[in-house]
Amino acid sequence: MKTISNLRVTRQTVGHLAARTAELGLGNVPDPRTGKTNWKLSTILKACVVGMAAGCKGLGELEDLTASLSRGSRKALQLWRRLPDTTARNPLCRLNPDHLRKMLHASVRNAQRRKQLVHDFPLRVASLDGKVTSTWLLDDPKAKVKFAKNKR
Repeated sequence: MKTISNLRVTRQTVGHLAARTAELGLGNVPDPRTGKTNWKLSTILKACVVGMAAGCKGLGELEDLTASLSRGSRKALQLWRRLPDTTARNPLCRLNPDHLRKMLHASVRNAQRRKQLVHDFPLRVASLDGKVTSTWLLDDPKAKVKFAKNKR
């Protein structure tokens, strides 16, 4: 059941997404499709970002979300109609992840510069498969990363 506070949070989220998706540079990602297309790749990527922020677990839920957006949300996000799950799936499967990685790195770097990231991870060292590395966010930038030697 939707309450007034949930509606306000949704409106705040839509406003934030509308403001921040413009600076992601979704239009700079090369489109792997050829020929005539009905949907711009930037619109599909924007819908995916909105779906991830809304907690959608798959493209079917993304389709339901885009079908249920209010008129004001559609106008703010410029998602004018329902995005079918197969329409989103096909270009996402053929997309080069390197192009998205560059976009995400730039986005995280901008958020860090704006002091929007919270660094509350209590540990300063992570170990995966016996390889140890230190986090660069909390350490001295001039410190060298040390790798532990495997003692087997």
